[in-house]
Amino acid sequence: MNVNTAEEFRLMDKNELMAKMGAKLLGQLFKSGNPGIQAICETPQILSSFVCLSFAVSSNSSRF
Repeated sequence: MNVNTAEEFRLMDKNELMAKMGAKLLGQLFKSGNPGIQAICETPQILSSFVCLSFAVSSNSSRF
């Protein structure tokens, strides 16, 4: 996820973002029909997802 300003980055609810990612992970585990450690052992790629939150700074910007 990329936002355009430092202000947008600061205002982003990072806890909500993490909760959504956790819910997505749990959804993938339960979708496999085999929740828990066994599902992770059988499909370890479930744990390989990540989110990168960043903001872009223009090279023309004098603020930074």
